[in-house]
Amino acid sequence: MTGKDPTAAPAATVPGRAGEPGRSSGPGLRERKKRQTRRALRAAAIRLVAERGLENVSVDEIAAAAEVSTRTFFNYFPTKDDAIAGIDPEDITEISTALAERPPEEEPLAALRAVMLDRAALVAPDQVELWRVRLAIIRAHPHLTMAYAASWSSYERALAEAIGRRCGLDPDRDPYPVVLVATTLAVVRTLTVRWQESPDDASLPDTLGRAFDILARGLAPPGPSGPSGPSGTLGTLGGSGAPPESGGSDGFDVVGTPNAPIMSSHREHREHREHREHREREQRGQRPE
Repeated sequence: MTGKDPTAAPAATVPGRAGEPGRSSGPGLRERKKRQTRRALRAAAIRLVAERGLENVSVDEIAAAAEVSTRTFFNYFPTKDDAIAGIDPEDITEISTALAERPPEEEPLAALRAVMLDRAALVAPDQVELWRVRLAIIRAHPHLTMAYAASWSSYERALAEAIGRRCGLDPDRDPYPVVLVATTLAVVRTLTVRWQESPDDASLPDTLGRAFDILARGLAPPGPSGPSGPSGTLGTLGGSGAPPESGGSDGFDVVGTPNAPIMSSHREHREHREHREHREREQRGQRPE
């Protein structure tokens, strides 16, 4: 698997062979169509903003480029910013579900590793340039970075609750689920961006696998036998890391964007978002579909 970009949800909760234990079946036709529409809207928004600039693209133009109505756009995204920087709710649900479906005897870090490597294997091979453009847009607009950071808080919370259920811990009372999830996602975000910007011969699952090996050693320095410890191998914690059979799915949207400070100014982001939503509601009222 050598593809490099995530912009939408995958074709199944976790990649795997039919009948494999712990795997969810793919979505129905209606869900697939919804995902295709969301993907088309996001891609149209990214391409138009790259060509004209963020302030020079309207929701109407994004909808037209995706060949849907403006009303349909607002069924998927509340604002233009969300179409570029938001995390798809399906991704949050699917990753949380995949984590819950891991074997109950599996260690929490091993379960997270398996889910994240399976997710990495879904990254589509034809999205490299689109991903890079999206990354550049977000970096060029601080409010988009804040919007992305705000969307990550709900994602981290969902995973922390899933880890808490596995361990019998309340994330509001015990820091373990929150610390584990925050550490894991920081590693995944950082290395995915590095992999995107400086590609080498290693696949994304292999790159992330090495990072999870480091976490599993308790962040101890590499041993003399190589960066993966005495064995020098990957995959010590589980997770296939193998390409999915179906292929062509953009499976890693929740990772492929720059690190953003989760403790950013949420008040400033909220005020900016409310202003944009007000403008786009006015636009929707002026041009009904």
